Amino acid sequence: MSDDVKIGKVLDKNRGKDFVERIINPWDSPVLQNDDGTKSSHKMAWGESDGKYYVYPTVLRDGEALNDYGDGAWSEAYKRGEYIEFNSAEDADWFSQNYKNVWPKAMR
Repeated sequence: MSDDVKIGKVLDKNRGKDFVERIINPWDSPVLQNDDGTKSSHKMAWGESDGKYYVYPTVLRDGEALNDYGDGAWSEAYKRGEYIEFNSAEDADWFSQNYKNVWPKAMR
């Protein structure tokens, strides 16, 4: 199975989560102005909690705006249900590093 298909299956399974919808439909998403002049609609992280592995956004929507929660992102993402569970650290790390492969070339 190609990486794009693998990523697409994970995203399809998790439709309805705000950060997943922003990955699938990047043109419909607000953007965050970064200090270095770049813009982001996503920043992704992964971690382990209670023996499970999660990928979650560090950039979360607050109303119509996006905010970077930085080190506090996991707590907020978990509370909102904005995460994807994986079976292994390797899978979570791989997804967090490669999810942008499904974006249209104009967004990369």
